[in-house]
Amino acid sequence: MPSVAEGEVSNSTHNPKLHSKPFFNDSSSRRQKILQQRKSLPIASVEKRLVEEVRKNDILIIVGETGSGKTTQLPQFLFHAGFCRDGKLIGVTQPRRVAAVTVAKRVAEESGVELGQRVGYSIRFDDRTSTSTRI
Repeated sequence: MPSVAEGEVSNSTHNPKLHSKPFFNDSSSRRQKILQQRKSLPIASVEKRLVEEVRKNDILIIVGETGSGKTTQLPQFLFHAGFCRDGKLIGVTQPRRVAAVTVAKRVAEESGVELGQRVGYSIRFDDRTSTSTRI
């Protein structure tokens, strides 16, 4: 389970906002599978707490196991919580080109948007962003 700030976070109730995003109105089996995967990630149970902590702290270090959802879910939580208002961006860094591209593709797919629109990436010699990119 991801840690928030200095303490461990106990299991809280699942945030129903994950169910209400327009992307998940599609009945395709692929998207339904993604919804189930997102709901099962450890970070899903602490969405509200994470958003609150980001609002309260200038610096926040999120620690969690590999595959807990830190990289793919947190940017989406912040986007839906309004952190991209007034032209602000959510940046996600990755140590390798392939990781940057893969993460951006996954977040775009989960968000139900075309890569390069609301979700994009920029690496050396390859920029898949637009004026509407926020993550």
